[in-house]
Amino acid sequence: MEQYTKLHDQMRTLEQRALRLKEELDVLLDLVAVIGKSVNFENAVKSILDGAKQVIPFDTAALQRLEGDTLHVIGGSGFLNNDEIKKLRFPFPEEGVSAPTPSPRVNLCFHVM
Repeated sequence: MEQYTKLHDQMRTLEQRALRLKEELDVLLDLVAVIGKSVNFENAVKSILDGAKQVIPFDTAALQRLEGDTLHVIGGSGFLNNDEIKKLRFPFPEEGVSAPTPSPRVNLCFHVM
């Protein structure tokens, strides 16, 4: 009977995890739809950041685009001045750090506090 109880608890845990993953997938699919329909780049960036926050809790986040060997911040959320961070540029990969080539060409970077 004890094995049955453990198995039942494991199944319940897996069901809860599957439901959470489905909710996260639904948010991501909604984001893809918004991006596909958006003709306004700023609105698309805001939608990406808003949707990402539903899936990945964060206090601040920056969306970056890789252009050549430089990451350009194209949007932010949670910063004191989100427009100012758009001026930031970062070399990629950083000197002395080996990193795989990112794909796709837009990357989300989160800072959780």
